[in-house]
Order: sequence, then structure tokens, then C-alpha cells
Amino acid sequence: MSKPVVLTPENAAFVDDLVAAGRDASTDAAVLEGIRLVRLREARLVELRTAWAEGVESGHYEPVEDVLDARYGASETAGS
Repeated sequence: MSKPVVLTPENAAFVDDLVAAGRDASTDAAVLEGIRLVRLREARLVELRTAWAEGVESGHYEPVEDVLDARYGASETAGS
């Protein structure tokens, strides 16, 4: 199934530059690569959310701010 994609002038120029430089074979290939990367990011977010939920449910949960503060003195350097 084919779907038309409308790019902003800036994005169109970026894709044109990618194709001209040989980074992607065509505009379609560049858009497909972008979709592939979004899919990878979404899959990684699912993994991270699952790991976070498992950590919370394990009973060994500490807020990240507390962990960073204990390990790195984050609150002392925040805003410095």
C-alpha cells in the first residue's frame, strides 16, 4: 500500500541531501529508514517501561533522584 508523505521544505531538503550524498538510494528509502528508527525507539521504550515496572514490583524500587544523589551527589551539583 502506498501513502503520500508531505515533508516540510526543511525536511525535504534534508532528504534530498541524504539522497544526493548517497546515504539513501531514494526519498522512499530515506523515509523507510526513518520509520525503521522510530520502530526501534518504540521497541526500546517498551523494554525500558517493562524493566521499570518489574523493578518497582520487585520491591527494590528507589526513586532515581535518590539513587543519583547517593551515588553522585546529584543534588549538590544540580543547578551549579
